[in-house]
Amino acid sequence: GIDDPFWLKHLSLCRIFSGDLDSARLATSLIRELDEEDAAFLNLSNSLIDKEDIVFQTLPSPKPLHLAMSRAAKVSLPEDIVSNAPALVLKAIAQSPNASMDVRIQAAEKAESLGLVDSDSLRQLYSGILFNSSKIKSIFDSDKNLGSIESQALLFQLSQTQEVAAAKAEALFKAFELGRKQNIYGTVARVNRNSLLSIEPSKDLLWFVKDAVIALIINNEHERALEWFEIARSLVNSQNEIAASTVLELWPSIQLSGLPW
Repeated sequence: GIDDPFWLKHLSLCRIFSGDLDSARLATSLIRELDEEDAAFLNLSNSLIDKEDIVFQTLPSPKPLHLAMSRAAKVSLPEDIVSNAPALVLKAIAQSPNASMDVRIQAAEKAESLGLVDSDSLRQLYSGILFNSSKIKSIFDSDKNLGSIESQALLFQLSQTQEVAAAKAEALFKAFELGRKQNIYGTVARVNRNSLLSIEPSKDLLWFVKDAVIALIINNEHERALEWFEIARSLVNSQNEIAASTVLELWPSIQLSGLPW
């Protein structure tokens, strides 16, 4: 009915966009009585009606309506918007022009991990960030530089620009390591698929075998995963401890993926 907050909110927004501000004010005052806890809607309504500048310090449970209103009011989305955003809203946040790049990256990574956007969308976002050469170099200088939200984007670009296989593998190794900490390992594996496939399996890259195999299995590149696995297995008989531990650690993944042992 007309006293349903959901419909009243949409009615109020329609009135705002059509320029009927008196009706919008009336609808907003009714909403204040019916749903006073939705402070975000009330603040955004006031901003759109009276052209007031507002700043959101927090918006932990955003609704699609909040995003549409924020965009219309040109209000920047707060940093915490991704943490509890429903799946439906994550994709919109990732593409939102009024969100900071950090917020968009977090939303896009989470959306990809949930299957809401494809890896290409995340690749495009990563590729569109401009880094100066000193910042790109700094990622190799210290692991302390891996703490920022844009680190995955930086490592993605780095792995694509490195010509030497070992340097490319090192960038991917850091990306996978960070992906484990961020709980987006699968996303990192998928978004870096092309760089991973461009590295030829080599005994010199034994330290990279474990990540290469797991990431390739995630990408359904089973033949290439086996090529990397064979690198470690071929060195077991020479009493190479790294090779032996790598084979033992990978054995469950190999078994579960159905690859020939």
